[in-house]
Amino acid sequence: MIVTHFKTLQILLCVIVLPAKPAKLIDGEIFSRTLKHIANEGLGVSSMQVHYDKQKYYSQLPNGTHLILELVDSLYDTFSGRIKALKRLRDVTEAEISKFSTIAQAPKCCKTGGHVYNSRFRTNVGVVAFSNTAHTLNYGCYTDSLALATERNKKALKGFINSLVGHGESNYVPAILKAFMLLQKINASARTDQVILFLTDGKPTDNHVLDHIRNQNSQMANRVTIMTYGIGSQLDESAKIILTDIANQVRSDTTRGAMKGKFTWIPNPVNLRHIMTSYYQHFSRKTDHVIFTVPYVDAWGLGLVTSMCLPLYINSSMKLFGVTCIDITLSDLISNVTYFHQNDHSYAFIADNTGRVLLHPLLPTPFQYEDHPIFVDIITLERSSGAASVLSAMKKREMGQKTFQTTFITERGHPFREGIDTKPMIATYHYHPIPDTPFSLCIVIPNGEPRLLMNAPAPAMSNSPSFLYHRLDLIRAGRTDKNFCNSFGQISSEDLSTVKFAPGAFIDPYNYLDSNETLYNVTALTDFLTTSSADNPGLKNRIKHDVWLTQKADEIWKQRVSLKLYTLWRYIATPSGVVRLYPGSIMPQTFDASTRPWYKRSIAYPGKLVVSAAYLDAITGGYVVTLSSTLSKGGSGNQQKNNVAAVMGMDFTVGYFYNLIVSGFEECTEQRKTCFLVDASGNIIVHPSFFELNAVHSSVENVHISEKEPEISSDLINKKVMNQYGCINFETIKIQHFWKVSIPETYPSGIIDTTGVYGLATKYKMVQVPNSNVFLVMKHQVRTEDQPTKCHCPLNVTNDPEEFMCSSGSGLRSRSGRCECPCYSPASYQDCSNKFPILSDSWPTCAPEHKTLSVSPKVTSEDIKSLPDCNNPKCYNKKTKQSCFGVVGCQWCSMDKAGSFLEKAHCNSPKYCPFGKTLYLKVHLGNNVTAAVAGSVVSGTLFLIILGITVVIGIRKRRQINKQLNSRLQIEYNSPQNISRQSDPEVFYDNRENIDRMGSSRNRGLSETNLMHHNVPDVAFHTAENYGIDDEDTEPPPSYSNVMGITSRDVNALY
Repeated sequence: MIVTHFKTLQILLCVIVLPAKPAKLIDGEIFSRTLKHIANEGLGVSSMQVHYDKQKYYSQLPNGTHLILELVDSLYDTFSGRIKALKRLRDVTEAEISKFSTIAQAPKCCKTGGHVYNSRFRTNVGVVAFSNTAHTLNYGCYTDSLALATERNKKALKGFINSLVGHGESNYVPAILKAFMLLQKINASARTDQVILFLTDGKPTDNHVLDHIRNQNSQMANRVTIMTYGIGSQLDESAKIILTDIANQVRSDTTRGAMKGKFTWIPNPVNLRHIMTSYYQHFSRKTDHVIFTVPYVDAWGLGLVTSMCLPLYINSSMKLFGVTCIDITLSDLISNVTYFHQNDHSYAFIADNTGRVLLHPLLPTPFQYEDHPIFVDIITLERSSGAASVLSAMKKREMGQKTFQTTFITERGHPFREGIDTKPMIATYHYHPIPDTPFSLCIVIPNGEPRLLMNAPAPAMSNSPSFLYHRLDLIRAGRTDKNFCNSFGQISSEDLSTVKFAPGAFIDPYNYLDSNETLYNVTALTDFLTTSSADNPGLKNRIKHDVWLTQKADEIWKQRVSLKLYTLWRYIATPSGVVRLYPGSIMPQTFDASTRPWYKRSIAYPGKLVVSAAYLDAITGGYVVTLSSTLSKGGSGNQQKNNVAAVMGMDFTVGYFYNLIVSGFEECTEQRKTCFLVDASGNIIVHPSFFELNAVHSSVENVHISEKEPEISSDLINKKVMNQYGCINFETIKIQHFWKVSIPETYPSGIIDTTGVYGLATKYKMVQVPNSNVFLVMKHQVRTEDQPTKCHCPLNVTNDPEEFMCSSGSGLRSRSGRCECPCYSPASYQDCSNKFPILSDSWPTCAPEHKTLSVSPKVTSEDIKSLPDCNNPKCYNKKTKQSCFGVVGCQWCSMDKAGSFLEKAHCNSPKYCPFGKTLYLKVHLGNNVTAAVAGSVVSGTLFLIILGITVVIGIRKRRQINKQLNSRLQIEYNSPQNISRQSDPEVFYDNRENIDRMGSSRNRGLSETNLMHHNVPDVAFHTAENYGIDDEDTEPPPSYSNVMGITSRDVNALY
């Protein structure tokens, strides 16, 4: 308690597998068959499932009793090693101190900037300001309560202190009474130190302060100690005397336990911080017990860190000299628990003896924190009635196990845009204290959820070329450039996929994350996985199996080339942490596929074909969608969510995915009718407005149906087809509201059809695409003169539900009927106690958002200048919009940056021509420019005429030069220099962002300013006539049937 007074203060391809002609009626089955055929023929899902079906597995239930003891032993070894090191450091330091007769003789090793009280220790604090009267911060609980010394509370109290202005008299009594009142509200134990730090620069103007201290402290069993501080060189001597008496509590009965404090005069306020923070020496106790601080965010970016501390004493005098500590990252201490995984639902958590959570799957992992966390009590995360006795036993450091029904939370994709699902299951909680620490471990294992394990060891891949580690920049030195190529500025391989291991694939995940990958590491991994004699460089046992099993995907992908022009990536990832990417490319070291939305989305819909909403691909600058699906262990006919073997995915251009709709359904091309797709959360997958010239990034990525089609959204809400749900985000103290879409059984045909309803401005049909998370909507625009319906949605920028407040700030569930985009409302939170008033039927806990990943190893133009192109789309050769539309890395350009139509549209990279608008003014001046000159004021006529003539001459000269260059342009454009410049991420685009399969694409809109500051080659600015080099590839893309080499009759036979 600090009391102060101062007088002076300063997807794709076409195609659908359709009938001979596009369907006249909306039919989800048609689109379902299309997705299935693409997944099987383009991605190889069915072939890979057959491959997994051939493997022999045996079933094994996790042994919780064995697992908990194994983990506790591992944690104890980790903690005990650090504790022993700390005690050795303490002993050595005290021995050195004892060599000096006085402390003044001890040499100073460093400058620390003064002692600073470390509020990471569990402390309740409050501030009372006084003059004529006494008052506290008049806001919330700070008015009449002490608050835990969290970062949030410290910030509030600091703001209060900084707002104080010196005035009035120095009345001590109101301040003392207010301070004792705050202390009396704390339910402190007899062992808790309670102290008032009384700070003033004036003598008292009231009497009987010592009597009030005696009376108040006697009511508290004389547990309160008072430390007094007088500030200023002009402090009155009488004030020093009374402050000394207050510290000594001269009117109190010391025989009843009243503890004397200490008065300190501080002539120079500059020393205030140093002197006041030494008060803890007064309460020091000799102990050999290690103190663990509350975890805090490391300033050097290491995530959460805890300090393990012991006091230092001088000789046998027991005088406290200081404290010695060791800082340890929580990632280092508990990494093996962070990646605990026995089956899809099992998990582990760690809490201390006060209930504070250190690790839980519903909170970010320790190395993901970038700001000081709000520590929650374990009871807010584990709310099942049966969990109460387990959590109470853990606080008492007891061990045991208990089985009861609990609620498991799974993600549906992005934690806030798509939300969560909850599932009640019977599970067993195994709990055990970690010796010599205040922490306890608990593992939760669902009953009856076995693991399927392979019978035989993984075959050695000797002499197999099917393993290529993702660090192509490191291993390229040992191979020829023929093995690699340039894929949009990335070192890639079309021969093989690249393999990457998530941190959880390693026995020591922290050691992997803390070390840079080197050629030595890559060689060791390669030798282990391709031979039978090399030592294991630290991978878990099942990794070799998964590397061997997934290599089948390489064979499939290299054979399936029909969709090459429209496919960016294909990949497969396993729960163990193995991921393959094709074409092979480099991935971020921290990349973990299991944390990405596409992976979680597939897990939420096992066995189904899952499609993502559109997002920006940072490599090509174009928009894509992801099609993904799970593979199962034990046979496709026995699809079990808890036995997912892997997740496969592929990224298609949005343009080509849209062709799936318009080429499959005739009505979608009729006047005043449009078709679009939404997912099971109401997010737009693809919409015709994505291809309009006035489109912007925020109108394509992360767009909800409530924003794009508010009339339809409102009707779906009224029909209970789209329902709002919520979860509480403990990091931000917000309730995140999201939507779930499902057609009720009251619609037996499975179709929502309002086309026959009179009076609607917008009519529509909606059907779910079977075996997927997709809904197909056909919109009929009836009239436009009515006032359009509007939903509550963000007006611009990121469409981020974390930053967009709902139409009502209330966190109540009475939100039915409100049409709004995913959003948040404030959650109830008690600042002073750092508690959430959570009840068992309150909002469930949100899954944590996984932060942006670290960037991939930097690739420069020097690294790729000698590499051939992997897949040069030759956009400049595509003379029609149809041939350009949907091709990876191509965009049809028809406007300049000012919004004027180009004299001749052309096909270019979306990086230079986002949404069909070039990033430069058109070269050929038209009538609109002349009109602008003619309309200028008279006083500027002469200047403008001269300027106009100059421009015209310049343009004529450029045209002549361009004609001379036409014959050389193709050679120059395809030269290694220009190719490398086109692809160089440093020249054209900052590719440090990660595409959706590797990271969030939020805030990743194209920046015109950034792009225009790059040294873009002149060829990027040539108008369409400069691309007239040859006539190849001028036809529209082939039909789906032709590309896949099948007929509609063949397709029907497949189903």
